Amino acid sequence: FTSQGRTTRLTPVCASSAGMQRARRRLLLNLDEDAGIPGEAGGATQATATNTSDNDREPDGAEEYEDDFEEVESDDDSTSAAPTPPPAVAAAPCQSTEALLAEPGAAAPNDPPKGRGRSRLQGGGGSSAWTAISVSELDLLPRPIANGAMGAIHAGVWRGRKIAAKQLHDCTGDAAIALREEVEVHAALSHINIVELLGASLAPPHCCVVMELCTRSLFERVHGCREGLGRRLSLRLAAQVASGLAYLHSRAPPVVHRDIKSHNVLLCGDTTAKICDFGLVRSKEPTAGTPNYMPPETFLAQPGCGGVDVFALGILLNELFSSEVPWDGYEPMNIKAKVLRGERPPESKTMPVAAQTLVRTLWHQNVSQRPRAQAAATALAAIESALPQAG
Repeated sequence: FTSQGRTTRLTPVCASSAGMQRARRRLLLNLDEDAGIPGEAGGATQATATNTSDNDREPDGAEEYEDDFEEVESDDDSTSAAPTPPPAVAAAPCQSTEALLAEPGAAAPNDPPKGRGRSRLQGGGGSSAWTAISVSELDLLPRPIANGAMGAIHAGVWRGRKIAAKQLHDCTGDAAIALREEVEVHAALSHINIVELLGASLAPPHCCVVMELCTRSLFERVHGCREGLGRRLSLRLAAQVASGLAYLHSRAPPVVHRDIKSHNVLLCGDTTAKICDFGLVRSKEPTAGTPNYMPPETFLAQPGCGGVDVFALGILLNELFSSEVPWDGYEPMNIKAKVLRGERPPESKTMPVAAQTLVRTLWHQNVSQRPRAQAAATALAAIESALPQAG
């Protein structure tokens, strides 16, 4: 997509002291040894990214956008799932990026950084201070944990904290404008169920966005692990996504994500869900999004509102219980035809009756009949509370 705007060149903060540089380097070397980075003493050549194989593919029919990053395949075949024909999704043992960065003495993922060089930008319904970061401050593992045509995401350390850094290959023209707008939106957000933005560098040629490091995507957890989520955790994670959406929609003006899907929900451990990727919030393209999660009004290029995200939440909730990629194997035009006719992905038979009723209201054909995200969060919490203790 394309956006209108201007690029801003930020002055990076000064480099930290030599002592801090040495401490970060020692930490990174230890991380490299744990991850088996080639070229470091004691490290065997192993994959540093989460195993995703073909199971971590984007759903068939999904559109590719500038800030959608596909997971990198692992070189370690021992953890790969045996290939199966679509639409079935094979299981694979859980393996997290966080495990590669588990180093005693490193800051906990939620510890705030001690930084200078704060910048103020307007975006996402308010103003927010964020840190202008020089790429030279980042100690990154050489192998990306996710990759895409527009850039790559690397795990690493910044000021003693484990982070994920999204680096763009192209920092000029429309790409630079889109990155700046995404940072402006993200910088104004602060919620337990929103991935934390730590800082960014918008100065070409080394543009990057630095965020908290999460364990894995919800897509990977649902479709790439042998053990299922279970009913209680499925409801709890869906309620957290709904809570994050309620926060976004409560902003002034409301922030409509427009691309809610299991790839864009990250997990910290297995119990906390966080929404990421705000690249479509300011898109001028009315049909932007992922067809597998799109409501009728988006297919018809009608103006969107929070109901767009609520519809996607319904698709996501059904996905958590069914463990099936929504509309897997269908082309975008086929999905569009089905959704406009009122069809939806097959409902999960393992979902509690109350959750089935809620799903049907979340993905209602008429946007005015869908509940608000906060009401959905409350309903999901109530459904979880009503489950038997063994549920």
